[in-house]
Amino acid sequence: MPSRIPFFASREYFNSLRKKCFNGDMLAVKKRNPIFVIVASLITCGLYAVYWFYKTTRELGEVNKSTTNPVLWTIALFIPFVNLYFLWKYSGEAEKVMKGKQSQLILFIAWLVFFPIAQYLVQKELNKVATV
Repeated sequence: MPSRIPFFASREYFNSLRKKCFNGDMLAVKKRNPIFVIVASLITCGLYAVYWFYKTTRELGEVNKSTTNPVLWTIALFIPFVNLYFLWKYSGEAEKVMKGKQSQLILFIAWLVFFPIAQYLVQKELNKVATV
């Protein structure tokens, strides 16, 4: 049976890459244009914002090496009062990535008052640690 790995790459290379990815040595933080994130969120009436929240929750968890559950956190956005708790936790994870440039309280208030501000601030900082 012929191998499906291209002739220029060895099986050992792909195995080492797989180990790095699944052991947490390699972070998969995607670089996104913060303005695009805001515009896409507004055009799709918040659908892209929910998708973006899910993806960035996963990325924040990877960067901070914390135990975040992106599915739970995203579902919690739709539950009144519970969403406040998870937005607070999200703001705390984002503050760790920002290394104190923005406080957790400021980010939390930005989420409550005008969420595109929070999206912009978080995405701008995630872009600094982006690998993809």
